[in-house]
Amino acid sequence: MMKKMVVGLLVLCMSFGLSGIVNAAYGAKERLMPPETMITVSKAELDLRDNMRKLWSNHVFWTRLYVVSSVANQSDSGLNKERLLKNPEYIGNALKPYYGNDAGERLTLLLKDHILISADIIALSKKGEMTAVTERENKWMANADAIAMFLNEINPHWEVNEMKNLLLEHLALSKGELTARLNDSQLSDILTFDKIYTQALVVADAMTDGIVKQYPTMFGQ
Repeated sequence: MMKKMVVGLLVLCMSFGLSGIVNAAYGAKERLMPPETMITVSKAELDLRDNMRKLWSNHVFWTRLYVVSSVANQSDSGLNKERLLKNPEYIGNALKPYYGNDAGERLTLLLKDHILISADIIALSKKGEMTAVTERENKWMANADAIAMFLNEINPHWEVNEMKNLLLEHLALSKGELTARLNDSQLSDILTFDKIYTQALVVADAMTDGIVKQYPTMFGQ
């Protein structure tokens, strides 16, 4: 019994000792960090960033589900497309508090066009009508240009070329995802979606950064 008590006390002392070392290390790190280098983010900015990331994540998730179900001719393809087409409304609504209803509705329409063109590309690719696919891809890129220019009109911090490049990268990755799916290139399909998801978060953060820069006082800056 005495031996167990001694062992228990040793373990307890070691635990407190280790805790003290860890706390001291973190305390030293904090003391070495000048206050001006510490970054603080308001709850308003965190909420906006989380919401934008959720919206753009949903966009690529539902796009993927639609691609998968459409290529495989699954019965839920139409429902997936219907749900995908709701996401532009949610993204447009997220902008309305800052830019008004008209701007939000305009972005919604542009993003819905993006999705509808994508749906055409999927359908035509399945049929092997590549000339028509190329024509739709040109419309797809023109739509990306229109979205980038519109965003720059309402917020100069959304620089046209930067937003255009982000959107064109999204298109290229989406085309790669469709191609991999059509060719049953399973590993390529998975790896491409990993890139699509990561890139969607970059787009979301660019949207958030632009709003925060335009309305700094709303976000405690």
